[in-house]
Formats: sequence, C-alpha cells, structure tokens
Amino acid sequence: MPGIGEGMNATEDHYEHAVRVRNPELLLRAETPGDADFLSALFMASSPLAGLLPEPILRQQALAQQIGHRTDFPHAMRRIVALGGADIGHVVIDWSDRESCYCVDIAILPGAQRGGIGGQLLEAWTEVADRLNRSCRLQVMTDNPARRIYERMGFMPQAGTDPHSPLVELARPIRQRPA
Repeated sequence: MPGIGEGMNATEDHYEHAVRVRNPELLLRAETPGDADFLSALFMASSPLAGLLPEPILRQQALAQQIGHRTDFPHAMRRIVALGGADIGHVVIDWSDRESCYCVDIAILPGAQRGGIGGQLLEAWTEVADRLNRSCRLQVMTDNPARRIYERMGFMPQAGTDPHSPLVELARPIRQRPA
C-alpha cells in the first residue's frame, strides 16, 4: 500500500484491487473522452429529476456535472464500472489531499442497483483511505436514500453545513486497522 507521497497510480491500483477482492466480476477501467455519451445516459437515468424535466435539460445538467467535476477535481481518479462486459456505472475519487480523500461521485445504472455494487465501491474506497491514514468525505443530497448507507458506514454530517442547502457534507474519520 503506498504511503503519502508515493503517487496516485499506486493508490488507484490498490483501489481497483480492493474492488476486485470484493467482486471479481467487476471491471474498472479509466474513463476516456469516448465515455461522454455513457456518462450522460448514466446521469439522466440516475437523476431524481428523470421523467420530470425534458431530456435536453437533463443532458445539459449532465454536461455541466462532467465539466464541474473535471474543473473542481482535475486530479481525481475516474473509472467506468463494468459488469459482464456492459458499462453499468462510474466512480470518481480525489485522492490528492494528504489528510482526506473525497468521493466526487458514484453512480450505478438503475438496472444494476440493489446488488451491492455501490457498497463494494464504497467499502474499497474506505479501506484504501484507512490504509493511507486519510479520512473520507463526500456530499449527498439530503433526501438521497444512499445517505443512510453512508451513515451506517460511519459518515457523519459536518458542522457548518447550511441547513437550507439541498446537499449535506459527510465525513468518516480514519479507522485504525488492527496491528
């Protein structure tokens, strides 16, 4: 396991290994510009506004999210998640902070949800973060059902979160591994 200062590629490799240990059928591959259509479709299928907003507006929101993530987290690991040869999701984690790592986004197509894949991706993230002695942080919509999963995993709302914001910042402290 890389220590602080040992490079992102090693950390990303350890993350991918931690995912494979949990589910050998999952394949993670680096996101490429050719994945833009899949990422838009994933956003549109996963959005709580799907069916409420016209498709062109959802596509615009998907593009804005992609641009925002690339701008705000230029060094983040971006992986497409595949199962059985089909792309089913993506995970974006920023490992660049020396004290914490930030899960920018995890999304799984609705047809592939409820099989534990999202949880496996999260568990792999927190395992690697613990080995690096880093806390874990993320933001989630206040009414997102996944928030309960994060809280069961030890994530806690952070002080200073605007109570009127649709998002809540959650953090999980470093868990010490047994010697």
